Amino acid sequence: MEEYIFLETFSLTPHRLSIYNSKIKKNSVDDPAKKTLSYTEKNKILANLHGGEYTAQTRWHNFTISEQARKTMMLKINWLYFMAKSRYKKAISGVEIHNFKLNFITLTLSSKQQHPTAEITEKLFNQFLVEIRKIYKIENYVWRLEFQKNGNVHYHIVTDTYTDFHIVLKVWNRIQDKLGYVAGYTKKHIVMTLNDYINAYSDNGKVSFDTLRYRYARGKASSWKIPNSVDVKSVSSGKKISFYISKYFSKKENKNNACNPLDNKENSIGLRLWFCSRSLSKLTAIRDFVPAFKINVLELLYTAKDIFYVAHDFCQSWFYSISTLANESKAVISQLLRGYALNSGYISSS
Repeated sequence: MEEYIFLETFSLTPHRLSIYNSKIKKNSVDDPAKKTLSYTEKNKILANLHGGEYTAQTRWHNFTISEQARKTMMLKINWLYFMAKSRYKKAISGVEIHNFKLNFITLTLSSKQQHPTAEITEKLFNQFLVEIRKIYKIENYVWRLEFQKNGNVHYHIVTDTYTDFHIVLKVWNRIQDKLGYVAGYTKKHIVMTLNDYINAYSDNGKVSFDTLRYRYARGKASSWKIPNSVDVKSVSSGKKISFYISKYFSKKENKNNACNPLDNKENSIGLRLWFCSRSLSKLTAIRDFVPAFKINVLELLYTAKDIFYVAHDFCQSWFYSISTLANESKAVISQLLRGYALNSGYISSS
């Protein structure tokens, strides 16, 4: 009979420390964090990544991202924010952005969805990613696909590279009109009177008359050929990153409106619901045996002003904010995390 021992192990990320027991064979020198994954284990990881079942025959998510996939997305974004350098940026419009760290980009269709989501992702969104990465030399990003209340697909992207709203809008509008979505917007709006526009977009009086009149005048001035199909938000603080993560990446889908009526299993097999860049995919967590590690990580984290403790059946976790650590603790933790990231092959943005 094989004998096992249990060694106290820690896992450290930019927002969480977990401590648990690792089960290893007695007299073995193998590190369980580095063991070779079995075929079943690899498939479980792929299932988490794609938000659904993964077998040799099919990869089907039913347009629902799993809880584990949501946690993985948040982990990648936390790494992205931690590794991003604070920079000064100036938009084409002249707006100055101090301490820029991340951009959250949302892309929407300008008219009613007429094609399966897989086709839109392949022909439009993928081309947008290729072009915008080339324009801005983007190395690090996370994106996810979800659906609006009207059933249209839209895409959220977060990157540590600054992207200007006007450039993003121009690129996305040109690309989405390959399938006629800008033309559809123009055809619908060009016949609208101001009263028609107000009735369509007042949201039961929630949008003011002055706002609607301004939007109508702007649309008419461009002959309704430049739909506002893009939203770009700059992030410079930890509070903002938490807000945008919860708004765009951590929420659960509405089960009653999980996809567009044009979508089905046959035309959506293999469709990714989210993805991250190769550089970010390499970052998970620092893992080591507690007795063998020279630094008492938990002691350092307890210098944080806000720390949240959670006890699980086989694991304890402490959630923390690096910005609230004491200066000496912050320096040590940051050095550990940055060293791990760079040794893992992470490429920082310029």
